[in-house]
Amino acid sequence: MQTIKRLFIIITEGETERAYFMMDIFKLQRNSNVRVKVICEKSKDGSDPKPVLSSMKNKLESLKQTDELRSGDSAWLVLDDDDSQSEEFQALDAWAAERHDRFIAYTKPQFEWLLLLHYRDGNSDSDKK
Repeated sequence: MQTIKRLFIIITEGETERAYFMMDIFKLQRNSNVRVKVICEKSKDGSDPKPVLSSMKNKLESLKQTDELRSGDSAWLVLDDDDSQSEEFQALDAWAAERHDRFIAYTKPQFEWLLLLHYRDGNSDSDKK
């Protein structure tokens, strides 16, 4: 009997975020009941959450049409939190609040700085620049 693997869809706004999630994805998928799809949706205007949310909505609709989206699957948006009070970010929060299987991971400061913490202490303010 074939096990149905839980799907995690992760849409990021940058290649650094995508590369981070892809590091151990293949090992994770091979050794567990998890499938992971990581998609990078770059904005022309830097950190604009609209294309990231639009890409997620399109991907979810596509997966529904092909019966690949099942109960228990999760949708994640990963973005730098440049201005969490902006109208665009409030729209993301509202989208996530609609369902229990939608999530947003905001990084502040930028994701790249958080990635550096894996390799160095990152205590000083100069490390954040």
